[in-house]
Amino acid sequence: MTTDAGPGTRHRLPARPAGPAAGPDPTRSTPMNEPLSPDRIRADVAELLGCDPAEIEPDEDLRDLGLDSVRLMTLVERWRAEGAPELELPDLAEKPELAHWTALLTGAAS
Repeated sequence: MTTDAGPGTRHRLPARPAGPAAGPDPTRSTPMNEPLSPDRIRADVAELLGCDPAEIEPDEDLRDLGLDSVRLMTLVERWRAEGAPELELPDLAEKPELAHWTALLTGAAS
């Protein structure tokens, strides 16, 4: 494919790869095949909030750490794909605390 960049100038564009890129997400620090454990849930939340997992208190309102609807939906989609297919956005939004989410996703009492 070529583009016209003006009189007498033509540039060849690089070919696009066919289909979506394959392979693991290089920006993801948590392994995709790790089960939804309390440590995994904490790591996923910390990754999206850009903080160290140890900085998150179990009963802290995650909105105070920067959780927003886009990040929340990212977690819902990730966790649906990785073992919680029935998870819905309101399940997490109603009480945005790590302890609540851990109990919800692992079946453990909070």
